[in-house]
Amino acid sequence: MDFGPNLSALNMIIVSENMRSQGLGRSLMLSLMQSDSDRAYRLIATRKGRPLYEKLGFEEVDQLVTVRGLLEYVPLPSKAHNFENCDRNGLVQLESASFGGYRAAVVDWLLANAKLAVVRDQGVVQGFAARRLFGQGYVIGPVVTGNPDHAKALITHLVQDIKGDLVRLDVTNASELTPWLQTLGLSIVDAPPVMQRGVAHLSANRKAVFNQALG
Repeated sequence: MDFGPNLSALNMIIVSENMRSQGLGRSLMLSLMQSDSDRAYRLIATRKGRPLYEKLGFEEVDQLVTVRGLLEYVPLPSKAHNFENCDRNGLVQLESASFGGYRAAVVDWLLANAKLAVVRDQGVVQGFAARRLFGQGYVIGPVVTGNPDHAKALITHLVQDIKGDLVRLDVTNASELTPWLQTLGLSIVDAPPVMQRGVAHLSANRKAVFNQALG
């Protein structure tokens, strides 16, 4: 999936188990990438897929921590608020800057399919987060803000009415949110690397991703 002229995300690279070790994964990857362009490519790697991606020039640029579980504790509400229509352009700017590619389509999809929370300062959106149905529970992501306290406030706002439900987040390792999320009853279940070939900015403001496939 392309996000502007300089960055694409690769996902769902799947080869049947009985067809592996025949070069099919490599062929799939090469068919998706433009070898003669300056476009950067990013993906979330599995343990088995990582050696192939490294051979194709991908390097680890971040790590996700997947936390999941029944939400046992809900903090008191804080400074986050519900999304308003006037916040849309601010969300596009924040999401695109944090990902390194143009993400208006992702934001518009979230507006139609998710509950969103924002943190504002003098009317300007400083951070946002989204919650949507996922499997038998909910997934929260993305969470985009430069302030760790704002990240907690956004998540807190979105979990007020789902105590006891199954919740998942894919947070960046640098976000340092994992210990706090564990106090809510969530547990670490995976820690996949984010890998990239080429140059594209990935901001520290990206505290949790949209999902592992799209980043």
